[in-house]
Amino acid sequence: MNASNIEAQSLTSEQKYVSYLLRHPNESLELPSKYILNSSLQQIVKSIQTLYGEYGLDKFDIDTVIIECSQKGFDFDREKLKVIYDSFVEFKDISYIKKRLKASYLKYNIKSNLLEELLVKSTSVGRNPDKEIEDIELLSKEILDNISEISGEVILLDSETLVEDHRSLLEKRRKGLNKKSLGYKALNQLLTRPGDPCEITAIVGMKGSGKSAYCKNIENLELNKGTCILSINPEMPTSSNMDRLICIRGNFETSDLLVSRDIEKYNERIQSVLDDILELENYLYIEESDINLDKVDSLIYKAKQMFKKRGVLPDDEYILVTFDLLDMLSDFDDADPIKIKKAMNKLHRILKKHKCHGLIVLQANENKIRGGKMFKKPKDLDFYKIGLEDIEGGSAFGARARVVLTFNRPRLMKIRFFPEDERLWLLEEDFVNIHCVKQNDGDLFLLKHIFNRNFRILPYIITEDG
Repeated sequence: MNASNIEAQSLTSEQKYVSYLLRHPNESLELPSKYILNSSLQQIVKSIQTLYGEYGLDKFDIDTVIIECSQKGFDFDREKLKVIYDSFVEFKDISYIKKRLKASYLKYNIKSNLLEELLVKSTSVGRNPDKEIEDIELLSKEILDNISEISGEVILLDSETLVEDHRSLLEKRRKGLNKKSLGYKALNQLLTRPGDPCEITAIVGMKGSGKSAYCKNIENLELNKGTCILSINPEMPTSSNMDRLICIRGNFETSDLLVSRDIEKYNERIQSVLDDILELENYLYIEESDINLDKVDSLIYKAKQMFKKRGVLPDDEYILVTFDLLDMLSDFDDADPIKIKKAMNKLHRILKKHKCHGLIVLQANENKIRGGKMFKKPKDLDFYKIGLEDIEGGSAFGARARVVLTFNRPRLMKIRFFPEDERLWLLEEDFVNIHCVKQNDGDLFLLKHIFNRNFRILPYIITEDG
């Protein structure tokens, strides 16, 4: 179907919409006039919008509309407008008509403008291939933006809807049907809204602090509970993350999977763990290093479809989306605090739209501790805490997160900054100190964990791990 056919098929809906607006001009601003493809009817809609929006008139006759049209330099036959007005008297389907107009505009704009330009640029010869790819990506994004504009209708909720919806939510909470989780029982008890939909939890630490391992432990605990997880990993190679997952689930040390004689020794157990992972219908993994937030948005759609097809997606379509590391997404490349804030706002909108929770892993800035001059004695490292200001790339990352957890492994830090006593430090327990430095609806806290050689990070003293 070409653009002219789309315009012709949309004409009746546009006429009915104009007839409706002549009776209800107070609704004329809900739909932009560009959605009316017929140029004459579009001028009528613009005149109605002006009369209502600029002059505050909520009642006027056809003659007033004709006068306003002439003021704009456009002459419209009064009798034709009268025929349009009289041709429609029943408007129960006006919501459907509005959706039809939106869909027609979308098809028209894509077919007559964007696809034609995309075709030209994708079939041109002799152009710089990098520039071609960039142009195609920009046009593809514009097409997606058009779809988003059409589908992203803002809904106004009245007090009755707000109260009914919240009563339903409270009842689900009372019955324990709506409770989410971030794996660890000890962590869930201290968080007011652990893993809640539409929100972000940030994990921040220096290299080797255990932040990525903790993220994988949360994934593992939630997988065992049946939570659908989309794991996005632009930094670590898949082989390393699979080694970690096998170690966590099978209680192996890394060397058991790297040394040939150990692989031979434990092969039967390793294969059993792999068979167990093979049965995880609620786990999807992305290893792509060149990824951006637009791709993340589409991948969440795809993940939900796959989970639904497998029969594991819950009715509320909740999934946990993890990012390790988030700042490796191209949206954050060489980004200043303003760009980071915009990107984080975009991520938040994506998570809110999909009603899922984002668990993001971030790198702490190590500039202020390089050289170790700020640590006068090893004991200082037992109490060292990373703050919001220490997030690499700026605190704009933490501003959008509802919860920020920062990580420190004192033993590892002592080995790094006081290497002359390494043998002494190796005798110490390998603690992971997790400080909650931000929680919008709750108290801040410190959780002490033990980092085991099997990559399991377990709460200190508390024996139950989730």
